[in-house]
Amino acid sequence: MELAFFLKTPGGIRLFYSREIITRLFNLKNVLMKTMLAKGLYLLWGCLYYISLVAQNTPATVLPEELADNQTETMHSELSLTPDQMQKIRAINLKYAKEQLEIEKSGKTGLAESIRSKLVELKHILTAEQYNKWEAKRSYWMNLVQDNLAVPSVRETLPVLE
Repeated sequence: MELAFFLKTPGGIRLFYSREIITRLFNLKNVLMKTMLAKGLYLLWGCLYYISLVAQNTPATVLPEELADNQTETMHSELSLTPDQMQKIRAINLKYAKEQLEIEKSGKTGLAESIRSKLVELKHILTAEQYNKWEAKRSYWMNLVQDNLAVPSVRETLPVLE
């Protein structure tokens, strides 16, 4: 037994049979599902494309001079350096910024040794109080990196002098 329905359409009132209505509803459902699937795939593709762009984005090139100036300024604000200390520390920061950037760029090992050497030189210029304050700040930064970025070997990479 088949039912008949009169439905209003854009072309006027029309007689539909139950089988035709069911077929049209399934077709509509399929069209909607395909549209939603297509939109979902476009959204997924967009997210993956964005992630690939972010992953490929290389950090801006840092000049050793900028790095040394920033480090020296940070040390000056944290430790209240004298002008003589600032001049000597900027020279040390510049020397090791060049060395460490070269190590990172070439993929060589030796970053820990470079940092250790820098700390030895800084220890000779800073007073005991300044050095202890700087070492405490460094320790704090290392812990932040270790906790927030989950870098397992930060303590090995950034040595603490005894």
